[in-house]
Amino acid sequence: MSDSVTLTSPVVAEDGSLSPLTTELTSPVNTTLGLTWQGKNGVLSTQVLQEFYVHFTRAVDTPASRRSARELIEVYGAWPITVLDAADVLAACDHADRHQVGFWDAMILTAAKKSRADVLLSENPYHGWHISGLEIRNPFV
Repeated sequence: MSDSVTLTSPVVAEDGSLSPLTTELTSPVNTTLGLTWQGKNGVLSTQVLQEFYVHFTRAVDTPASRRSARELIEVYGAWPITVLDAADVLAACDHADRHQVGFWDAMILTAAKKSRADVLLSENPYHGWHISGLEIRNPFV
């Protein structure tokens, strides 16, 4: 996998561990994530890390501890982190209007574009879309 890849959320291994790689890379998610780590081509945004923390500690059926969330963020901190500014927020507003996506999704698209990613991995319903040269893939499909 040579493309630069942006994730919309850090991924927890299927066994629940916080390891970026699992010993068994057979599922599509683990294979994609494993190849991204091995290729050293993953990128995240500050927004993705923030959303991950909130959902991982509060919004799922069995919330993780804050410490576990922090540990996973530290693991993924090895990846480049894209920081957005006011001009990027305006670009996201344009993306939201132009592509009929939600604002927060448009912010992630903007971060992926800013990081020069070729692929955006997302659970959102945009699998297979191509937006401004960015391919959106759902690793669960």
